Amino acid sequence: MRVYGRFGKNLDHYAEWDYTHGKIIPKSRAWGGDLVVFLSGNYAYHVGIYEGGNAMVSALNPYYGVRQTPLSWGGSDYVFVTFSH
Repeated sequence: MRVYGRFGKNLDHYAEWDYTHGKIIPKSRAWGGDLVVFLSGNYAYHVGIYEGGNAMVSALNPYYGVRQTPLSWGGSDYVFVTFSH
């Protein structure tokens, strides 16, 4: 939310909102800065910012803070979401 807000794009605090309001795209069309939305069934539970390759940045929790992690961090059920292209 904070990163997108600095560029004039307002996102909601909930992953589900990002999932339902953004445009789902294939990984082959994802750019650095697009969102990676992690799913449990059809429920979105976590969002990261795609950095390219197999990496993303996300706020894990208050203890670990914001970290770079591999896409595999949240399992294999995720989609790429864009608000820009």
